[in-house]
Amino acid sequence: MSEIIDKNSYNSFLIQIKKEIQLSQQKAISSVNKELIYLYFNIGNIVYQKQNSFGWGAKVIDKLSLDIKNEIPQIKGFSTRNIKRMLRFYKEYSKFEFVPPLVAQISWTHNIILMEKIKDIDLRFWYMEQTIANGWSKNILSMMIESNIDKRQGKITSNFKQILPSYESDLVQQSFKDPYIFDFLTMTEPFLEKELELNLAEYSLKSMNQPIGISEYNLTEALPKEFKSSLPTIEQIEQEFRGFKDE
Repeated sequence: MSEIIDKNSYNSFLIQIKKEIQLSQQKAISSVNKELIYLYFNIGNIVYQKQNSFGWGAKVIDKLSLDIKNEIPQIKGFSTRNIKRMLRFYKEYSKFEFVPPLVAQISWTHNIILMEKIKDIDLRFWYMEQTIANGWSKNILSMMIESNIDKRQGKITSNFKQILPSYESDLVQQSFKDPYIFDFLTMTEPFLEKELELNLAEYSLKSMNQPIGISEYNLTEALPKEFKSSLPTIEQIEQEFRGFKDE
């Protein structure tokens, strides 16, 4: 076996491995995001059903938020404002049997922007398609809506094929810093430590069912300090949306 490594061959090999890592990271964060969206939809459903069944008003949301804060203090994503958004989120899509796939492919922050700024569901789906296809960040999405790009692009069609946006896109890179996702993962669920050391590269939701080597782990503890400092907080996101109306 030759010990001489051809530079070009090795560079191609390295690029291939890097792409595999990035693809796994992207799939992992996408899976977690979907679970988060499903969770928020289900919580909105439960709150809606309980309010109707027992005649509870808005005050029950205040109590629920406070109790979650007391019971799970490390969780920041269940403010009164955000639970009200979950309730509205459920109402917006309750006519569908399941959460529409497009809705679960974008971040919670993207969904908030679309709920607030686009009332027509079909047009909202079109913006979701464009967000995924073009890898729009939340700021770019807001800019596109404000500029009425849908009117400049002509007839709205719905022939979207489910694809992963580019790893380098703003949408994907922003997802790795999504405070709602990291807040969600601070719940004391079992994770494989080796997977966490790979920084989500081989993370899979199915791994939670594996019996060997499982321990409780806080994901944010595994992140480098410089990466954690670059993550926006739930409070910062909430501040951005303070001007939005809650229904």
